[in-house]
Amino acid sequence: MKHPLLSMLAGCLLAVGLSGCQEQPTEAGPSVAVSQSSSSTGEEISRDQAISWTYNFRAQYPEGLRAVGFSAEGIRSLLEQEGCTGIRIYHATNDSQENLLLLVGSDAAGRDQTDGLLLDASPRCPKWCAVSPFAGNITGFAAAFAPDAVPVSQEEAIRWTATYQQNHIGELRSMFYDEATIESLLQQSHNRGIRIYQGITHNREPTFVLVGIDDNHEDQLRNEDRFYANGMPCTHGECMFSSLLLH
Repeated sequence: MKHPLLSMLAGCLLAVGLSGCQEQPTEAGPSVAVSQSSSSTGEEISRDQAISWTYNFRAQYPEGLRAVGFSAEGIRSLLEQEGCTGIRIYHATNDSQENLLLLVGSDAAGRDQTDGLLLDASPRCPKWCAVSPFAGNITGFAAAFAPDAVPVSQEEAIRWTATYQQNHIGELRSMFYDEATIESLLQQSHNRGIRIYQGITHNREPTFVLVGIDDNHEDQLRNEDRFYANGMPCTHGECMFSSLLLH
């Protein structure tokens, strides 16, 4: 049975226990890159790779958006839409010129379900960051609070993705991860959602790194936890689908 969206939002928007973040240890060095086939829709990577790839992004874009946390309820509301087989993550820039990540469901034919639920979220890092090796040195920023999932209108999603793509011609527009990949994170014990980090592989390719969020709103970093990257990318002129969110 589908989760009522209004109930989901009420629970997602509660902020708890803000506290200062701690200094992070020295960054990890390079690790072996994972190859990606043209049909890849999410690939499990090691913790060391996740640390290294997120470090690569911060080294190149020290002021850039590092990560965004989405609630489990919000993500499942996307997956429970009829015909949904996974989610596509879009880069976007809102009317306040803040870069963010938007989520949209995608069907078996690869079509974005833009007539359905479209989600924005916070907390966004570096303003609100988890104490995590994936976030880097976050001294001076506030601690991440409970992940949320905020519906946006189709008009906003179209406008915000257009703004980003017009300002970042030739760069990564979006990346698709299939339902099995997403569910493997949501089914981890004590999971509250998924945090999406920006990363750059050692082949210099942009990617998103997906990690679970625990009851304390921190990254799930236990030995048994999983980390994913290398979904199916969409860059200018190299997308295998059409969408209202491509410009």
